[in-house]
Amino acid sequence: MATQDVQNVIAEGDELLDTFQQGFIDINKIRDELKNNTNATDEVTGHTNTSEDNMRDNVTRLALRIRQIKEQGARLKDNTGKFNMAEWRIAMQLYNQARFDNSLHWLIAMEKDETLDRLRNMSPDHKAAILDLEQQITAEKLTKAEASLRLNDAEMRKVAGNLTSARDNIRALENDKESLETQVANLQSSARTLEQRYNSITAQYATVKDTAGSLHKRVKELEDNIAKNADRPAAQTSEVPRLTAANKALQDTLTRKDAEISDLNVRLNSEKTGHENTERQRLQANSAGRYSQREVHTLQGLVAEGLFEIDRLEETHKDMLDHFESFKELSLETSAESYLQMVVKNEELLEQKKKSAQKDTNLEQANAELDEKAAELERVKKDCAQKDTEIAHANASLLHNRAELDEKAIELDHATEDCARKDAELEQKVTQLERATEDYAQKDTDLLHCRITLEHKEADLVQRNTNLALWLMSPKHSEQDVDLWAPLIDYLQLPVPATQPAIEQCTWWAVARKQQDASAAIPALPAGLLESVALLYSEAIADQYDEDSCAPFLTIIRCLEVAKVAPIPMIMELLRRLLTSTNRDLDHMTQFGLFLGTWQVIGLIRLRWPETESLTDIEGQCQERFQHSPPDFQLIRDLVSGVDCGKQVRSAFGNDSQDKEVPSILSATPHKYCPMQKNFLVAPTTYCWALDLRCHTILLVDKEKGGFVVKDRIYRLQGAHGEEDIVVPSEENEDLDFIFGHLI
Repeated sequence: MATQDVQNVIAEGDELLDTFQQGFIDINKIRDELKNNTNATDEVTGHTNTSEDNMRDNVTRLALRIRQIKEQGARLKDNTGKFNMAEWRIAMQLYNQARFDNSLHWLIAMEKDETLDRLRNMSPDHKAAILDLEQQITAEKLTKAEASLRLNDAEMRKVAGNLTSARDNIRALENDKESLETQVANLQSSARTLEQRYNSITAQYATVKDTAGSLHKRVKELEDNIAKNADRPAAQTSEVPRLTAANKALQDTLTRKDAEISDLNVRLNSEKTGHENTERQRLQANSAGRYSQREVHTLQGLVAEGLFEIDRLEETHKDMLDHFESFKELSLETSAESYLQMVVKNEELLEQKKKSAQKDTNLEQANAELDEKAAELERVKKDCAQKDTEIAHANASLLHNRAELDEKAIELDHATEDCARKDAELEQKVTQLERATEDYAQKDTDLLHCRITLEHKEADLVQRNTNLALWLMSPKHSEQDVDLWAPLIDYLQLPVPATQPAIEQCTWWAVARKQQDASAAIPALPAGLLESVALLYSEAIADQYDEDSCAPFLTIIRCLEVAKVAPIPMIMELLRRLLTSTNRDLDHMTQFGLFLGTWQVIGLIRLRWPETESLTDIEGQCQERFQHSPPDFQLIRDLVSGVDCGKQVRSAFGNDSQDKEVPSILSATPHKYCPMQKNFLVAPTTYCWALDLRCHTILLVDKEKGGFVVKDRIYRLQGAHGEEDIVVPSEENEDLDFIFGHLI
């Protein structure tokens, strides 16, 4: 085929592909439109012969249903006053169903004897008008949706501000509560300190009371002794003045101690009254919910005064105990014999005894009152503790009730807003329903036209796919099933731009074409990337390969090296088809061509289109399959594949220097460099491979087409198609050993 003819065919194919792609896009748009109207169309088709009487009945039923929905909307609240969203959604579903039922009878408005020709033969102007109307409706809906979103955003910002203010108020209340709790704890600690001081004073008073009782007992014993010794001689009367003075001092001391005890009782009662006032103030502050700063300072001052007064009373009790000890020592010093002389003052002692008895009575009354006050103090303490507990429960209940009240208020506001909004939406839906009854009649005409157009488009698509598959098939596989080409045709999309730069310095290796006999016709290489992919895909579908089957790989590799854009999805589908091949009856050269070509194409896509989808899976399948390939395949692949493009081989044998460093991978593999044609021979197995360092191609050496040229004293091998023969060095014994060992 001539070059100009090939270019014309490619141009026609590209134009056909563009037309197909545009048609495919149009069909997708029409399919999307049909999806939105399929349900309505099915329902409309079943009500074509509905009469006007039935339509009026449906309208009446719809109006009745709308009234029922409105009445049901008033019953959407539950017993707590909240809106039941589940019931609301059920009501909305019933409303939408009623609207749809009513609209069915308005969609098709025609007489019984009329046909649908006016819908099938709609003019282009009518089509354009319908599309413009639909665009206007869509724009209005979008505008309303945007306005609703802006309104919702403003409401959300307002609610967020209110929540922030509420959180700040709650934090301030919590801080005040913590401060009040701290002050109450301090007052309770002070009260406990006062109670301890009061108990200590009470214990000391009990000690003083016991001491006074023992003194009275001692006085009574002395009086008894005086009565018994009243008949003592008058000689002992000289002791009477001294004893009288001592007795008087004792009576004065008792009187003074009684006065101190009375004063102590008064002060204790005052302290208890102050403590009760302090407790009462604290209870009043707790019942109010918070203390003022001034009241806290006042209570703290009262506590400090109470502590000071208790310290002073303790000092007074200590002095009183010291006096009692002195009095006790004085009474012990007075012997029984000295009191026998007090007969003269017997009457005075009796009088003093009466006074002492009266004082004892007063003291017992004071003790009884003190016990009553102590019991009353215990009751007050219990009442205080109970009141504290009740206040704590009341505060917690108050906070809980206040929070519930706030939640109820918020829910009520939201419910009111929702109710108003739903009423407005319901009215709007009724208006929209009336409009929809008018729009659906026009939509039915448009839908019928779209369905007819879609059928034509689908028929055109099937025909285009068939024509494209027939055009892409190779001549020797022209009878293949068109459906087998569907996966490749589905990937006829816009080319994918390369994300990495083109390969300029190095050229990737590919398999060369064998030299054919002079009498055999040599098929031309594919002219472009699309034709090469199609030829290989046709071979892969047939799963039949020959010596020329791998030739398109050379074109694909050279295109992928420099192309800015390429049909990567098509190439990926080709690789999937090649990797599913089950044909194992191929010659060695064809197997290697498929092996290296597939691997190199995957490597180029990995290098320049690394983000390609499913590339890792394809690469893993190729690697797994090639693990079972012959050893010479893997050796040649390791030498030339990858981004270095056989750099070790080219650096070792690509120049004419005598000092050549052989790659380590070839240390145990027979090889020979042919400098005249810059070919590198490798014989890892019984097969020998020729690597052309000039054009980066690989050829399996045909040993039967090689031999010595006697007149030139050389050994010549047949080269690749379009290249000169390979002259193997044969001057040294080492050269001859290689020739006889691996080429003959």
